Order: sequence, then structure tokens, then C-alpha cells
Amino acid sequence: MRYFLVLISFFFIGCSDNSQSISPNLEEQTAENIALLENAPKWVKDPNALDGLGAIGSAFKTTGGSKIQQTEAMANGRDYLREKIKKKVSLAVKNSLESVYKKADKELESAKLASLSEKIGTHISLQSINRSFKKAVWFDVKENLYILVSIDAEIVKKFAMTGTRILLSNDREIFATFENNDGKEILQIYLEKLVSN
Repeated sequence: MRYFLVLISFFFIGCSDNSQSISPNLEEQTAENIALLENAPKWVKDPNALDGLGAIGSAFKTTGGSKIQQTEAMANGRDYLREKIKKKVSLAVKNSLESVYKKADKELESAKLASLSEKIGTHISLQSINRSFKKAVWFDVKENLYILVSIDAEIVKKFAMTGTRILLSNDREIFATFENNDGKEILQIYLEKLVSN
């Protein structure tokens, strides 16, 4: 009965909104899901195994044609990728500022640190997502489309290095602490650790 309800829900989702993203990480191991992904490449079956900066966008088959379907899938993938970049850059900035302030024997208020890190992460993700590209494409047996969207990590790191310094310069005290305590070098180390992996 449970599997029947899941299949019914897939049917209504497919009929009601063709622009909705398909979840590539299928939690329900129904017969239909297994059949859909039987010959899928590894990046579709296990998105968590993606290296570096990659994300999957997907779109149901649509009566509007494959160009509309590709546009929707690419937009979905870019949204996921933008969020991934934001999280990675925000964490790198947060960790580097914590290290800088520790080195300076100062303390930065945690709310301000979180807000600043998130602001920088958001800015860098929006700035760099325009450099993303379609790396791979796959159609399942029902002609639903999956696109692997990627971006060169070096581009993101370059934007993060420049953007962080520009945004920090809006606060004279934070910027001075960052500049006088090897902030650039420390940020580079964290970006290498977090953005490339």
C-alpha cells in the first residue's frame, strides 16, 4: 500500500508541475525509482560522491520540449551549486576570521562573525555562479533530465580572496585586524581546504 501511495504521488507531481526538480537522491527504493535509475551514471545515483564543486539539476519531461527542460534542469543545478558555494565560502571566512582574531589576541562578537561570514559567502556565490557550466547530461527511461553543473574551484577561490578583502574593508577595525595578522594567507589556507574538496 505504501509503495502504491508513493507511485501515485510521483504521478501527481509529474502532472501538476513540470518545472519541479526531481530528487536525484531517491530515498524511496520503489520499483519505479530503481527502474528509472537502473543505468544511471554514478553522479546521478550518489550525488554525495561528487568531487569539489558540483551539483545536480533535474527536470521532468515536458511538453514544452527539451530546450525548456534543459533550462529548468540547469537553473535547478545552479541553485544547488550556489548554495554549496555559499556554505563553503562562509565557513572558510568564518574559520579564517576566528584564526586571525585568535592570533591578534582579540575577540570578534559571534553574531557579527556569523553575519559577516554569511554576507561574504552569499556575495561570492552570486558573483561566481555565472562561471558555472554543464559538465554532464543524462536522461532516464522516462526522458526526465539530469544535468551535472560544475565550476572551477580556482575561480571561486579567486573571487573569495578579492571579495572578502573588499567587504571587510567596510569595517576599519576588522579589516586592520585581518590585514595585520596574516589574514590573506590564513584565508587562502581555509579556501584550499574547504572549497576544493
